[in-house]
Amino acid sequence: MGGRDRRELKRAVRDAERLRFVERMPFSSAMATNLFEALNAALGAQACRHNFVLTGRWCESQSVNVATVIAWLRSEGAGCDCEAFNVEERFTDAMKAF
Repeated sequence: MGGRDRRELKRAVRDAERLRFVERMPFSSAMATNLFEALNAALGAQACRHNFVLTGRWCESQSVNVATVIAWLRSEGAGCDCEAFNVEERFTDAMKAF
């Protein structure tokens, strides 16, 4: 397999991973952006309590199922509100495929 073929294969795998990430999201990309912006603003004003209190408040304000969103964040590696930014990085990367 040549260098070009390997690059194309890596790109195809990366794009498939991005698509799977988006398919697992419990809401639209606009809602995800809204969540991450809200967390960024809230955590700019206060320290993380290392739980999902802020995420829960956002979900309630948006009439989104809290348990579903927290389960998704946990499945993507976040253990609290501040760790949701790791998921935001993956979200930002996934959006490059669209």
